[in-house]
Amino acid sequence: MRDHRRRAGMPRPSQIRVLVVDGHEMVRLGLAACLNDMPDMRVVGLAGGAEQALALCSLEQPDVVLLDLGLPSEDGDRLLERLRERGPEAQVIGLAGVSEQELIPEALLGGAVNCLLKSVSARELAEAIRDAATRRRMISGTAAQMLIAHLDRVGRHEVSLTLRQRQVLQLVARGLTNPQIALRLGLRPATVRMHVGRILSKFGAASRTEAVTLAFRQGLVHLD
Repeated sequence: MRDHRRRAGMPRPSQIRVLVVDGHEMVRLGLAACLNDMPDMRVVGLAGGAEQALALCSLEQPDVVLLDLGLPSEDGDRLLERLRERGPEAQVIGLAGVSEQELIPEALLGGAVNCLLKSVSARELAEAIRDAATRRRMISGTAAQMLIAHLDRVGRHEVSLTLRQRQVLQLVARGLTNPQIALRLGLRPATVRMHVGRILSKFGAASRTEAVTLAFRQGLVHLD
């Protein structure tokens, strides 16, 4: 069965628009059937790959994206960033199978507002979607425990940041992209890229996620 955008009937004004991204067709269809039974939710797209997800995110501008963390693609951190670029208002919830749980901490640090195991109940999934749609970052107990354990494993690397670098890093930790940070702080995108580069250099980090992980470990940034 081919994926398609569901356009049967007009959405209710209060309905949460959800994009489902998963590499397995039966999982996509099952999630769509479950969520479309919720009176306050409407699945606006089903995607089985990264490029399709990005295209649908641009077209549909969903409120919430359910993202399969095991989706074969470029690294998940970058895909999260690209989804946020295509749908600036979209809140991403990561979904992980048992063998993909180790991906949860990086997804949270990379911009996901929550992460859930695929064995989660329909009620818990619906509650997480509602929290995300109202901009409440309520991380599930399992995901929170895994994030704490991950941060505990990260070595301490003391650095000194300027006030502007701290501001930029805090927004990076919230999952904002460089253009979004530039708009928030009234800076040029090139200036934000410069600050991010210097932050990575100070931490000796190879990626934004690694820098944020080290910053969390030092208490330089925090989850809202």
